[in-house]
Amino acid sequence: MSDPGLDENKERDSKGFVRERIVNRQNGKRWLKKILVVGICGVIFGLTAGIALAAVFPKASGWFADEETTTQSPVVIPPDRPSASESETPTEQATQEATETPTEETTEENEEERREEELRKFILAEIRKKKEEWLSNPEFIEELYGLMAELGRNYRKALVAVESRESVPDWFDNPVMTEGVACAGMIWNEADDGTLYILASGMETVADAHIQVVFADGSRRDAQICRRDSVTGLTMLKVEAEQVDEALREQIAVMPLGNSYGVEQGDPLLIVGNTHGYVGAVVPTVVTYADRMIYESDSVYRWIDLDAVTAEDANGFVLSLDGRIMGVITPKTAGLSTGMLAISDLKGVLELLANGQSVPYLGVIGQTVTEAIGEEHGLPTGVYVTEVQSGTPAYHAGIKAGDVIVKVGEVPVGSLVTLRGRVERLETDVPVSVVVMRAGSNGYQELTFQITPGVR
Repeated sequence: MSDPGLDENKERDSKGFVRERIVNRQNGKRWLKKILVVGICGVIFGLTAGIALAAVFPKASGWFADEETTTQSPVVIPPDRPSASESETPTEQATQEATETPTEETTEENEEERREEELRKFILAEIRKKKEEWLSNPEFIEELYGLMAELGRNYRKALVAVESRESVPDWFDNPVMTEGVACAGMIWNEADDGTLYILASGMETVADAHIQVVFADGSRRDAQICRRDSVTGLTMLKVEAEQVDEALREQIAVMPLGNSYGVEQGDPLLIVGNTHGYVGAVVPTVVTYADRMIYESDSVYRWIDLDAVTAEDANGFVLSLDGRIMGVITPKTAGLSTGMLAISDLKGVLELLANGQSVPYLGVIGQTVTEAIGEEHGLPTGVYVTEVQSGTPAYHAGIKAGDVIVKVGEVPVGSLVTLRGRVERLETDVPVSVVVMRAGSNGYQELTFQITPGVR
């Protein structure tokens, strides 16, 4: 027989258990509803925040952008184009300006610039008056050269000595720092961010070498090599803006690139650089001949002879009297004669070097075939290949001497200057089609070659 009290307790516990289970189930549903509400609100908030961020981010990113992460604008050098409108030489243009009366008030800050400008105008005016007789008048030449040398000393503010140091092992395999011979460099461009670009005309680059430039005031700064061109022997350097303080900027100058197409026989120029073993020489000179050409790989450069004596390993720059770089002297060309490579023909290469890009090449030496020459000798118009350099991309592709290049890619080639400009814009290691006309038993036939440009 069961105990009534025990049965009552069991019934009470059973009912309590049931009630507890029901309460817990109701709480679970309530919490589930809360979780769903919170989740839906989170999704709505996330979508709203995403839309707001997309709208605000372009402007807000400019507020908090890190200046150090901004990319430097590429260096652009517009090419020079000789035209009929350039009938006046730079000398004649500057002489006309010399007759104008200055209207700006002279202050202490620009007094030195005023004196320099007056000296330059006086020299140009005298040359214009006596241009026909000055080469045969020793007294006039002596006076003129003295004035030009004074002007050149002011332009030395843009001249630097480029030094390279490298670590080499001694007899006991200990590292020893050696210093190479300094070559001349010229400050030719200051970027918007203050970076100085320096063109070095006689530098032999060494891997892992420590490069320094010595400015006119004797201060030194580390420099980086942008790129070097083995054909012309030119090296582009840069000194970062943070290394150039205001005190140094007041002591230096920038000599921009000029237009050498206007240089003529008899024009006065200044050689500034390393002419006889030390950087800092200033040599007044005059153009003796301006129509020679030097033929290099896919290129032709104008060579301008100068009336000056320089060493065979001379390097430096040739400036006009208004302070523009008209040409360069490198050890690769100094042995030919005393003269310079005209700067206008080098601007495509210099732009590549300044932007740290390789200079492409195909490897042909050629001559321009004009329509008149073509009709006279029965040749197609284009670039007649006189030599294919051994081991070059053109050599391996199958180009031969006697071929006439008529197209590179989609660009027709009518002259060696056009070929030079087209090749300079190719990408290294990217194949390009080169169309040539080759002589055969049935006359000239068109052939197409795929050539991958190399790096010179």
